Amino acid sequence: MRYLLLCLCSALTGLQGFSQLGVGSGQTLFIANGTTFFVDSLVLIPNANTNISNTNLTHDGAFITGPGGTKSITRVYRFSNPITFTGDAGIVFDDAELNGNPKASLQIAYNSNGTWTTTNNSTVNGNFVSYPATGGSIYNQLTAIVSGAVLPVTFTRFTATREAQHVQLNWAMGDIDGLTGFDVEYSNDGRNWSNAGRVPAIPMLHDFSYQHRDLNFTQRYYRIVANEASGLRTYTRLLGVRNGGEANSVNIIRKGTSTLLYFNGTVPTSVQVYDMNGRLLMNRGVQQQQVEITGVASGTYIIHYMVDGQKFARKVQL
Repeated sequence: MRYLLLCLCSALTGLQGFSQLGVGSGQTLFIANGTTFFVDSLVLIPNANTNISNTNLTHDGAFITGPGGTKSITRVYRFSNPITFTGDAGIVFDDAELNGNPKASLQIAYNSNGTWTTTNNSTVNGNFVSYPATGGSIYNQLTAIVSGAVLPVTFTRFTATREAQHVQLNWAMGDIDGLTGFDVEYSNDGRNWSNAGRVPAIPMLHDFSYQHRDLNFTQRYYRIVANEASGLRTYTRLLGVRNGGEANSVNIIRKGTSTLLYFNGTVPTSVQVYDMNGRLLMNRGVQQQQVEITGVASGTYIIHYMVDGQKFARKVQL
């Protein structure tokens, strides 16, 4: 166990730079009751003995934007794993970091498990803003913003997994108040994006999912967009999904009045065509990489095909 006792000095207001504190797995940072602890210009004064473990603290010059365009100061602290804290928490800031916020009206704002809270009992002393954290507050992020401002909801989890017949997307939000829904977007190059579908934001629900059944790719990127009634859009990080190489890829070729499926790489053993109601319209064994689709009217269909014993699916327009 490491014991760290630090004192805040007046020279702290001049601190610059992007600092980081790392407390590794199996290590503990102990801050004694009443001790003034600071790293960079984040200040914590616990009112009980406090242990911090398995987290990294970083800060950057970015800011958080809330509905209507309200912006925090350009100093945001982030914990890689949340900490629980009771006592005085504060930030020393520079005038150049105010980002349009009146100094005298600043309040500490913190993110706890995806939900931003702007405090109403912070105090400003020169270039230092602080507030008394009670009840074991949980911190993922910490910044400051003008009194009464609302910061956006944030994603607490996002996963993308390649399944047998679809890509399974799961995400969670700490708070969905003010959200109208989510857009599921995908890209094959990470730059040009298409919409896969939309999921409504259901009140009191925090976990959401979507199945994307287009598997015609080798490498694909996904992101989720949270849409607020105010017009603000919040994005997840990008997640990449691999699809086992060219053996799973199929191209649609139109030749006169015929529609052909051309399979890249390994030839599938069979192909089925289903309508959007799940009815099987065609089931054919495959012996070559080119398969003609016959007896099917123009429209949207789901094609299933088997490659090396694994089943794939793709939504196509025939």
